[in-house]
Parts: sequence; C-alpha cells; structure tokens
Amino acid sequence: MSGGSGIKACALCGRAFFGTSEDMACGDCEGRYRRLRDQVREYLWHQPGQVASIDQISADLGVPMKIMRELMKDPRFKGKEID
Repeated sequence: MSGGSGIKACALCGRAFFGTSEDMACGDCEGRYRRLRDQVREYLWHQPGQVASIDQISADLGVPMKIMRELMKDPRFKGKEID
C-alpha cells in the first residue's frame, strides 16, 4: 500500500470505508468509479495540450458535477491540465 491508510468517504456514495490515500471509492462503488475515471482519462487523452474545464467534461460525458469534483481529487489526475 502506498500512502497512509485510514477512514475515508466514498467519492460516489459517501459511505465511510478504510482505504489508502489513493483509494477514492468503497468496495461497492470501486468498479463504477474506475469506469468513470477511465472515461475522463480517455476524454483527456483525446484533448492533448488543451485545458478542459470540469464543466465541459461533465457536459460532454454526462457525469454529474458532484462526481466530477470528486474525480478531480484523485491523485492520478494531479498535474493534468484541468481547470
């Protein structure tokens, strides 16, 4: 495990779960979270060198803003050009 472990809130359902600093979703939501994260990553892959707003990504992919804000907290998106 990387980073510290502790109690976290699931990015999708809000339930508490035990996870590392990289874990963003509880066991029940992990599959859905990975699919959403992969959708955003694929979207950004096809936008090289451009800054994408979370409003635009949300509208284009149909992902609710609440979930987009949580996705942007994911350490895997650090350093990406997202406004």
